[in-house]
Amino acid sequence: MIPKVLTIHSLSPMGEGIAHDSDQIFYIPKTCPGDQISINKVKRLKKDIFKVESFKLLTESTDRRQSICPFFHNCGGCDYLHLPYSKEIENKVNALYLNIRRGFANSEIPLIQVHSAQKRIEYRNRIQLQIDKKQIGFMQQDSHNHIPIENCLLAEKPIQAHISSKQFKDSLPKKGHMEITFDEKMNKIKTNHNQRYAADGFSQVNRRMNEALQEIVLDYYKRSITKTETQLIELFSGSGNLSNSLKNLFSSTLHIDSYDFSQQTDNQNFLKLNLYKD
Repeated sequence: MIPKVLTIHSLSPMGEGIAHDSDQIFYIPKTCPGDQISINKVKRLKKDIFKVESFKLLTESTDRRQSICPFFHNCGGCDYLHLPYSKEIENKVNALYLNIRRGFANSEIPLIQVHSAQKRIEYRNRIQLQIDKKQIGFMQQDSHNHIPIENCLLAEKPIQAHISSKQFKDSLPKKGHMEITFDEKMNKIKTNHNQRYAADGFSQVNRRMNEALQEIVLDYYKRSITKTETQLIELFSGSGNLSNSLKNLFSSTLHIDSYDFSQQTDNQNFLKLNLYKD
């Protein structure tokens, strides 16, 4: 029997609220621990596991915040904008510990050092939009429903300015998907319509956090590598986001990825390989 009222007690690794009733487990998007809800619509995932697709918020958690995005509660793009950033970090750290324990159950797990982002919005240098009836949007979570939006607050300001311009809206096709990238070095917007993901070359979408990550990796290998004849092999390399800054520390570098990024790397040092099967 499905209960009428649930109280969320924790978050899943994907940011969904979790509630229990007897042996039943419920996942509820856009909620946080302390929320109390009444169920309107529920979908059974497994025998005693359910996804709440529609609900009414009865009591708000003390952690709940008003989302700065007007599309948050319908859009499937974000999961944490109704929570303080500190709570988002806390849940992601707990999720990482959980995944590490699964793979290294009998090992001592080191303390995870957190590097927080400087900005919670206006940081993405690349976004993927869905287009329907010449309107941009995102898909509703776990559905094919198109949610029209006016703009995306997570995108860097040049992208926001681009997609809100009349020229861009007038040029939209009737349907499809579109990837928009801001190249900071070239100060240029790149747009791909109905092409594969990261067709212009993969890079981390948060430029500042990526730069911090590159510095951490470079510092680690500077302290660790003693023989320059060592070869570096980077799996899921993309166009060499992490390894490009390490070239002087190794005798050679081999990039391996499931997609062909040879045009963005040295062709002789790139290997296309299905890393999920081969």
